[in-house]
Amino acid sequence: MVEEAAVRYRPVDLGRAVGLGPSQIRNYERLGFLPPAHRTAHGYRRFGEEHLVALRTARTMITGYGWQRACDALAAAHRGDATASLAVADERHASLHAQREQVAQALDALRRTRGRISALAGLRVYRGRTVGIGEAAAAVGTTTSAVRYWESRGVITAQRVAGRRRYDYRLLQQLQLIKLLRDIRYGFGAIAVVVRDLEESPGTKAIEALEERRAKVERASRAAAVATRALLDYLDRLGL
Repeated sequence: MVEEAAVRYRPVDLGRAVGLGPSQIRNYERLGFLPPAHRTAHGYRRFGEEHLVALRTARTMITGYGWQRACDALAAAHRGDATASLAVADERHASLHAQREQVAQALDALRRTRGRISALAGLRVYRGRTVGIGEAAAAVGTTTSAVRYWESRGVITAQRVAGRRRYDYRLLQQLQLIKLLRDIRYGFGAIAVVVRDLEESPGTKAIEALEERRAKVERASRAAAVATRALLDYLDRLGL
């Protein structure tokens, strides 16, 4: 039997401690962010210090992991499954590492290719024209199978006319850039970022956009580290 002093929080009291409403507290419990509430003889929810700790942990983890990951990690902890809980942390950090690597590659690629794509020999003759896949591949020095493969990987999308691929000057520039980056062994993730950012923000603006994206990843990494520390402390508290 839990002592009354240990379960002194009503939903409204617990919510007030972190700036949430009572309905949000009930949702947090239902989703697994909190361990099950205690119940009075009349069936009313009552919460203790362990729920306040869980709630503060959840708020920190939502900031660092996002809503769903934080929910998955804490629900697993409340089931007593530390392995599943820690796997969520591992996945979040791995995802951020992959994003950081992709942005770094894209920045390097942009700096190495800046100013070269529009000046590549031979492509200016295609201004105002569209060509089929065979001529497009020949224009950039690759094969039609390579062009089809690049499209299957999502780094370029050809125009379609009567079901046939057509490439204008802009798409030929993109093909030439993709070939250049593949020749120096860039991955498709980085290539997709470069092609998209050059399309949206030519030249130095694309680099500035990627620098901002890198800064966002760094901020997210710091928040994830704080969330993981909170999760580890919480698992220790649960004896897991």
